[in-house]
Amino acid sequence: MKKVILTLSCLSILGLFTGCTKSTTEESNEPSSDSNGRTYTTECGTVHNGETKNPISEDEGEIVVVSQVAGSNSVVIERENGPQLVKLVGLSNDLSPFQRTLAESVLKDNLGSAIFYPSQDGCTVNIGAGQGTVGTLINVSTKQSLSEELLIAGAAKTKSGNECQSDSVLSCYAALEDSVAPITGGPVSEFLWKPASEKDGNLVVLLNPYSATVFVNGQALQNTGASNGRGTTARATKSGCAFGSNITVEAVDSQGRVLLFQGKTSLTIANGCNRVEF
Repeated sequence: MKKVILTLSCLSILGLFTGCTKSTTEESNEPSSDSNGRTYTTECGTVHNGETKNPISEDEGEIVVVSQVAGSNSVVIERENGPQLVKLVGLSNDLSPFQRTLAESVLKDNLGSAIFYPSQDGCTVNIGAGQGTVGTLINVSTKQSLSEELLIAGAAKTKSGNECQSDSVLSCYAALEDSVAPITGGPVSEFLWKPASEKDGNLVVLLNPYSATVFVNGQALQNTGASNGRGTTARATKSGCAFGSNITVEAVDSQGRVLLFQGKTSLTIANGCNRVEF
């Protein structure tokens, strides 16, 4: 009986004693002006609505999901109002086939949660896959800018000229592009340049890493799998002789890392007609 009377008394004086109205736990659930306070610092800063900031607060951006790769410098993100095509700020589309393959591999590794900062509200560009917006994406897990990660991997070039008020980072991007080496994988310890294969008389390149992509003068060859004790068999559509002289061979592994030929990122074939093996 005493417990009932005490409860009714507390209710009757609700307007006088705040201790009977709201618990401490409920007060802590009130939204605040700064929900997390996280910030991100990158090499060159982040352009957001025409202003460059470094560091930049997570609250100024939008949490999105990078759902697919749309090109060597563009992705599709999932926003609250639907999918959005995004061109990564400051990056050119003028890449070699080798760089394109490497870039798309790096971007695939960055699928998932990110913070999106549009460079300028309402600014759109023609990306190739359609109209999209220009902006910075920062990977939530790695805290890295996707634009900068591509430059560091040797998988991007800096775009010249202003685009959606992003010119403030271009000189820093260019310096970053010039000062870093590509991310490398393992060595190619078994290699064969066979100018004319028995199958069709065209060039075939074999090397020991599995599932590699081989480039000859920047053009990707078709990987037909393992053969002759080597993990990758790359076939061309013409003979080795047809490639001429001083030919550049490059390769990336299945994770997009540049493979090393005797310590270098490329191998020069002096005469395409000659068999080369090591």
